Amino acid sequence: MSRAIISDVDSIASDSEDGERTDRSSDDSIIITHQRKRLRIESESTISSSSSETEETPTFTNIPPTNVFSKATNNFFETPGPRCAPPPDATPITYFNLFFTTSLLETIVRETNRYATQFFDSHTVSNNS
Repeated sequence: MSRAIISDVDSIASDSEDGERTDRSSDDSIIITHQRKRLRIESESTISSSSSETEETPTFTNIPPTNVFSKATNNFFETPGPRCAPPPDATPITYFNLFFTTSLLETIVRETNRYATQFFDSHTVSNNS
């Protein structure tokens, strides 16, 4: 089959869409004209059916055993949801304090003041601002 493919490639390379081919001049130099080549592509079903008829599938004897994994069940016994939720009659500040601790608020204030100091040191501010 490989010889047939090689001969097809040779015939495709010598022919072109316009009928032009490579020509030899009188001094044996090759003149190559620019051309487009058409390639015939076979479908996968044709290739697989023809290759399965001519080729045998190899058998492998030295295959190591594969690891077998069993599907483990994960038993989850926890109650979903927040663990330290405020009581139902809690005020909004109670919920705010769950996420914004005192140390986080101090860090936000410190970094905001540092940014303001850097901004005012690098920019000229008019008296009206």
